[in-house]
Amino acid sequence: MTHVAMLSLHTSPLDQPGSGDGGGLNVYVRELASSLARSGVICDVYTRAAGPNWPEVINVEPGFKVFNIKAGPLRPLSRFEFIDALDEITDKVIEVIINKNYDYDETLSAIHANYWLSALVGHEIKHRLEIPLITTFHTLEKVKMIQGQGDTDPVMSAKRIEAETMITACSDVVVASCDAEVADLFDLYLLEMDRLAVIAPGVEKAFFETGDKSFAKRALEVYLKVNYPALITKSMGASPLILFAGRMQPLKGIDVAVGAIAMLEEFGIKNAKLLAVGGPSGPGSKEWYEELKSLVRDAGMAEDVIFLPPQQHEVLATLYRAADCVVVPSKSESFGLVALEAMACGTPVVAANVGGLTTLIESELDGILIDRYDAGLYAEAIARIMSDDDMRGYLSRNATTKAARYTWHSAAARLNYVYQGVFKKGIIRAC
Repeated sequence: MTHVAMLSLHTSPLDQPGSGDGGGLNVYVRELASSLARSGVICDVYTRAAGPNWPEVINVEPGFKVFNIKAGPLRPLSRFEFIDALDEITDKVIEVIINKNYDYDETLSAIHANYWLSALVGHEIKHRLEIPLITTFHTLEKVKMIQGQGDTDPVMSAKRIEAETMITACSDVVVASCDAEVADLFDLYLLEMDRLAVIAPGVEKAFFETGDKSFAKRALEVYLKVNYPALITKSMGASPLILFAGRMQPLKGIDVAVGAIAMLEEFGIKNAKLLAVGGPSGPGSKEWYEELKSLVRDAGMAEDVIFLPPQQHEVLATLYRAADCVVVPSKSESFGLVALEAMACGTPVVAANVGGLTTLIESELDGILIDRYDAGLYAEAIARIMSDDDMRGYLSRNATTKAARYTWHSAAARLNYVYQGVFKKGIIRAC
């Protein structure tokens, strides 16, 4: 039986996506671990406890447990603090593995590290316990630097590049999500083809699927009035509804989405509303987010732009179905789970022509890709979709068909094949 230790140490897979460090990585780890467990793979996920009252073990479902490692200050840590506590975190993870606190006797098939901070721990575990290391980076610092989105602290940026280079050279397999990431790993990190696996994320079909849009709009309005009465001062009625979902930080482009809404009337679309769902994430993001909301109020757009905190999947799915268009104006995007979830719900997507979005979306067929970080271009594309029923239906149908190809079940099956392969071969890279 395959048995894997999955590392997601800087953020728990059980955290709410959309704020703090919670995002697509959290969804990726949680959904993959769940699908792996259902297919017969024992999946133990290790994360760092960010509070004193976190339980040592959470049994999520048969075959899928989350171990909350109590190491370092028991609170959310900055990247520097995480690195300072790296040795302690590593020792505690190894202690749990060696003591077999997870009630299984099977030998670990592999360590699967997610993100470079977890991969630093995974690298140590690989060499101490002689277990193959698989790494999924999710984002790469060299790529972010090229896009002008690198770490604002040059010391941390250099540390991260050094770590990613070392981890890429030492990992027995590196998992990429899309063709764009493959090219980046080849060109910028010199990864060899024989240590690469391309496995796209999936979408949870139980939540994200097509439905009746008019009903979704009515259900959404009731939900908002009940849960956020201070935000909803008048009925949205038949207003065109645009959705942004993601972390509130400059990287994700919420400011461009707001700018696009302000310009829609110039393109003939009146009374449009933007639902901006998510919370601040990253250094300085709280101040930036509050400033953005102040700018919206000062511009007289408080009734046009509705800011909501992160939402559970079942609510987010209703938001996708209620929306007439979803915008993903990210400056950098390793894959684009929000776009995929929207497509599965049959909602047209207008997205940045960057990263994994270029693999996921074929522009003018199942969405629209925008080449520049320009609110006017987004407004024009949104207006095209809103004013043309045939185009909206065409994009919607093709998007649904495209999204059906992406399942967590198939991703887990391909990943299990990788796990079994490295277990049979043993450690490939003896760095």
